[in-house]
Amino acid sequence: MFNSCPIRMASHLLYSLLQRSAYNYWLNFFSQALHAFTFGAAHLGAMHFIARAAPQELSSTAQSLHSSVGAGIAVGLVMAGAGVLYESYGNGAFLFMAVISAASLSMALVLARRWDGGRLRLS
Repeated sequence: MFNSCPIRMASHLLYSLLQRSAYNYWLNFFSQALHAFTFGAAHLGAMHFIARAAPQELSSTAQSLHSSVGAGIAVGLVMAGAGVLYESYGNGAFLFMAVISAASLSMALVLARRWDGGRLRLS
């Protein structure tokens, strides 16, 4: 299985850095490069997982659900909440994103332990 734990840890580091980088050009540049890496790697990992775990006849449905729910609805809700948090806490709002990354890391660890590497059975 593709090990996403290093990606999730880098994502946690990224949002912790973003809390401090609003006015630091180089730290902001580094954090954006790290964001590009973590986003790309997480997307590739998700596609790899879907290719291996989803039943063949449902793979396109799984990719659609991943895109619409994971990259659509969830991101939209987090962005709406982030605006309110940023207004109240300034750069401290990025700690909220670090918490989301830590929760994602926890879920990736649970999946890594429970998934046997084969196709999921939906019945």
